Formats: sequence, C-alpha cells, structure tokens
Amino acid sequence: MSGQILKGVDALMTVPLPRMPAPHRQPVSKRLADHVPAWLFWMEHARGRSANTIRAYGDDARMFLAFCDRLGIVYAEQVSHQVIEGFGSSLHAMFGQKESSVNRRTSALRSLFFYLEREGVVTKNPAKLAMLMKQPPRKPPEYMTKEERNRILEALRKRHSIIGRRNVALFATLFLAGLRESEVCQLTVKDVDLEGRSLQAREGREG
Repeated sequence: MSGQILKGVDALMTVPLPRMPAPHRQPVSKRLADHVPAWLFWMEHARGRSANTIRAYGDDARMFLAFCDRLGIVYAEQVSHQVIEGFGSSLHAMFGQKESSVNRRTSALRSLFFYLEREGVVTKNPAKLAMLMKQPPRKPPEYMTKEERNRILEALRKRHSIIGRRNVALFATLFLAGLRESEVCQLTVKDVDLEGRSLQAREGREG
C-alpha cells in the first residue's frame, strides 16, 4: 500500500544489499591479487571493520603484492612464511619502518590468508608461522617529582575563588591519595568523611 510504513522483517526486506564481488567461478583462481578485493569486502561487511582499517589493509595488501611481484610470486600457494618474514625485514631495513608497524602489516596478512584458507584457495596459513619482529622495550613512564608537585599546589593555593579552592582539593587528592583521575572524578560528597579524615574510592576503574 502506498505510503504504508513497513516494520519488522518487511522493513528489512526493503533495505538494499551492499554490492558484492562476483562469485567464484570454477575453478577458483589461485592468483593472489584476484582475491584481495573480496577479502577487503569480507573484512568490511562480514567482520565489521572500520573504513580506516579497510584502507590500511588495502595498503598492506598492495605493498605485499608489489613485494611478491619482484620475487616472481603470482599464486597464493607460492607464499611461504619465509616470504612473509622477508617482506617484514625489507620494510624494516630498507624503508625504516618500526617493528610495531611491520608486525601490524604481518597481522593483516594473517587475516588475508585466513580468508584464503576458508575459501579453499590455500590449504594452510603461512602467515601464522611467520615470526613477529621483537619490539624494543617501552621507555618507563616519567613521574612527577615531589618538588614539581609542591610547586603546582602552591600555585593553585594562590587562587582564592571557589573554583580555585576546588582545584586545590582535586589536585591534592590526586597527588597525596594516589588516586587515578577517573577515581577522583567519581567521588561524591558521601564518599568523603571529614571527621574521620578519610575517603572511599569507588571500584571499577575506567580506562
């Protein structure tokens, strides 16, 4: 009926489906490049990856295909874990990419070959055997010194407005009680016991 508002399943049936790649014809192509568009489509619509992730995966795939082309590799079954490790090593040595970036691209290739294995293009996932690059240890966090903390509190104490006094209380609680920012933000009047000189921090830290 014209103008009728559809609900439930009837409404779902009117939603246009996304464009899908042409289905595989028999025999299934073994060329690696032929399956990249379908893999990206699957990652976006079946796995629900964001547009930025799909764009990054597409860049990863193009770089890997270019690397394979220089090695004369055309078919997916020709790719071994040594090839994938060589790809990562070249990115690190020749282009100066960090270990974390190389490992992220290897993770994308694991996803690609997982898809190819599901589709019967390859019998195993070579990227699973590829070793990730060892990342350098993270720098330890820099902590505020006692002198720096005292200078901040002294500067805040010079502000005698209500907001200034509030800020002094907030920063003093952060510095002296050892609470996280999220825990301080969750404090209420009921959590503060002025007579007992104590406060109760809520559980369930955020972040």
